[in-house]
Amino acid sequence: MNKINYDKQSEIFKALGHPTRLLLAHKLKAGEKYVCELNEFVNIEQPTLSRHLKILKDSGVLKSRKVGMQVFYSLKIPCLLDNILECINDL
Repeated sequence: MNKINYDKQSEIFKALGHPTRLLLAHKLKAGEKYVCELNEFVNIEQPTLSRHLKILKDSGVLKSRKVGMQVFYSLKIPCLLDNILECINDL
């Protein structure tokens, strides 16, 4: 039987607990995007966007890769939001 890591799960929920971070994660469900693409969705200052992305990455929600000067982000666990958002939307 797998042991449930409640601390890790709590960390992920905290990271997703901000509307901007939730929007970023939701936009990444469609696939990998680079920072400029993500900024088009949220229209915030670059340092603020970087802080949100760092929180999501540090919690394990996102992964990144660098190509030249561009950083691409994607969901580390693509199925993470599959049912959660739909269930909450019905409330």
